[in-house]
Amino acid sequence: MKGRASARSTRKVSNEGSTRTQLRVSPPQSTEELAETTKLFAFFFWKSLSVLLLLLLLTPQRASSQRSTPARMEQPQHPLIQWFCIVGIQLHPDLYLHNDPLTGLSFYTSSPLPRDTTVIRVPSELCITSTSAFDQIQQLARSLGSGLQLEYEALPSADWILLYLVLSRIALEYLSSAKDEALEKVFAHLPYVEHIPRVIETPLHFSSAELALLSNTPLVGSTERRLLETIKDYTRATTLLLPHLSPSHSSFSRHLCSVFASIDPEALQADSLMQHTYHQALELWRWSESAFTSRSFPPRLINVQDPTPILIPGYDTFNHSRAKPVTWSHTPTEEKGMVEMTLNYEVEGATQVWNNYGGKSNEEFLSGYGFTVEGGEEDTLALKVGGSGEHGRTHYWVLHAPESDTEAAEGGFVKASCPCPSLLDELEHVVRQDDAPAREDEVEVYGQVLELLESLLLAKRKAFRISQKHFESIPTPTYKSLNQLPSCPRIEPESPETSIRPSLWLNVKRYRDGQMTLLNSAVQWTRSELEHVTDWLDTQDEQR
Repeated sequence: MKGRASARSTRKVSNEGSTRTQLRVSPPQSTEELAETTKLFAFFFWKSLSVLLLLLLLTPQRASSQRSTPARMEQPQHPLIQWFCIVGIQLHPDLYLHNDPLTGLSFYTSSPLPRDTTVIRVPSELCITSTSAFDQIQQLARSLGSGLQLEYEALPSADWILLYLVLSRIALEYLSSAKDEALEKVFAHLPYVEHIPRVIETPLHFSSAELALLSNTPLVGSTERRLLETIKDYTRATTLLLPHLSPSHSSFSRHLCSVFASIDPEALQADSLMQHTYHQALELWRWSESAFTSRSFPPRLINVQDPTPILIPGYDTFNHSRAKPVTWSHTPTEEKGMVEMTLNYEVEGATQVWNNYGGKSNEEFLSGYGFTVEGGEEDTLALKVGGSGEHGRTHYWVLHAPESDTEAAEGGFVKASCPCPSLLDELEHVVRQDDAPAREDEVEVYGQVLELLESLLLAKRKAFRISQKHFESIPTPTYKSLNQLPSCPRIEPESPETSIRPSLWLNVKRYRDGQMTLLNSAVQWTRSELEHVTDWLDTQDEQR
């Protein structure tokens, strides 16, 4: 009955032809109908009130959801961004810093960014060049009471930047427990240096177990050379600097003298690369080299003629993505120039904003930056005739041969485009031994070159496969937390569980996988071309 009464009331409203939504109830004619009407009113009253309350609750939540990404910007600014504002670095207002679990301190945007957005502008005078680093170190020596003059030519130009980074790290440590405003003025980039990662996973900082992962790759030899060079560079720089510190009686000068200890000859004799021996200042020097190689930019960006790369604070906080094109440019102004980064791609809100370091192989990325990328399309295979000694030219085999005009030999034989033509040229010189063959023998000589190339590649692949089996036999290392990451492998007790860092293992795996792919590709190309030569020679014999 109640359901039918409600239906009648609703039909009565609709039959009146009104264009507005209404609800009309007939006057009660009895106590029973009055009770029914009261219940009906109560039902619609509470129903309307519930809807109203629900709308009130949902509206703030929607607004909060829409503002969720920009809300991060309303939090206290990151200290590095505060420093940007002080020194005149102009950052896009939608950008903020976030500690990404994979890429570390990274730039994100709170709102979508259209293509051709300029995300950062850095004053040229703020960039760290070899000359500006030299000037700062000279100023430090004067502030410490030294009357001696430093000579710019006394060190390789890049080493002035490395020394400046080392001194900045030591100053940060000193200022954490002492107040020295004069010292803070000398080191103009302390907030910037403070946020350069302390752990940079280039091979310079590999433990013995980690370096063994690179077995039968060019990075073993290059890393050993770099370790030796850092010892020489550190010794030369400190020998130059220490005479400027000893006459001074300031506490910071004494602190520097205590840190810049000479390398113990006995330790050096026992560990010629200082790979297993911890030396604080040498570790700082090696850190500064990795920081420099992983964060430097071409000097042409600020119209500097010196060929030494430079550091651009802020620029180096953007991480690399090959698929994200950007434009680096220098804009001169009346007072000072500005170096700018403009995105040539669109960015969605609440996502990372990427830089592009250009086309580099995983060997370059791992050696100089401490990371690798998926795909490895730009990987190269280093090949040297006569083994891996220091003498001789190094050739680089690429995954895809460059497009070029086909080369026809006598009789119409056409050589395939080679992914490493310079290597073929050297091998041909070895085969010919300066004797020019007759034209009809050109294809046979080419076949001999290919046979020599095949033997070189097979020997290299065999050695690589042996080390690859050892690599694959190592259990994938894991850490329960990032707190277990060794800050320096040389001061951590090595054990099967902690001697290899998981992120480093993954980088080496990508690098080795790319090398294996290139070796197989090189062998396949060589055999295919050899078969082509054999078929052509057989055809020539049949036609005679």
